[in-house]
Amino acid sequence: LTHARRRFDAALTALKKDFTKEQLKETVAYQAMSRIGILYKIEEMLHDKTPEEKYEERQKQSRPVMDALFEWLRTMEDSVDRSSLIGDAILYTLNQETYLIIPGISEPPVRTLRATIPENESHIFR
Repeated sequence: LTHARRRFDAALTALKKDFTKEQLKETVAYQAMSRIGILYKIEEMLHDKTPEEKYEERQKQSRPVMDALFEWLRTMEDSVDRSSLIGDAILYTLNQETYLIIPGISEPPVRTLRATIPENESHIFR
């Protein structure tokens, strides 16, 4: 999700010179960053939880946010300028949907994978 967030941030940064703060809040880039920010806040709240508690909370809190984010982005897919920064961010995020799995819902986080790899091959994840 970090890579998708960076693309929306790049689109927002490009708009900052031409828009006021109030106008920026109306942009797709700003709204996408806000929605992604909600996911980051949920993860921050889950920091001290057990893996089972994290899974349950992610199902309750993160999953609906992710589903809503992708549904919202799909509404713009056909109308966006594919060569623009925001178009790139939207299309990249939609193309990565199957890979943007929240750890604990379907896939283990990389640090869990790292623990199961022999020491001589763990450099792949560093």
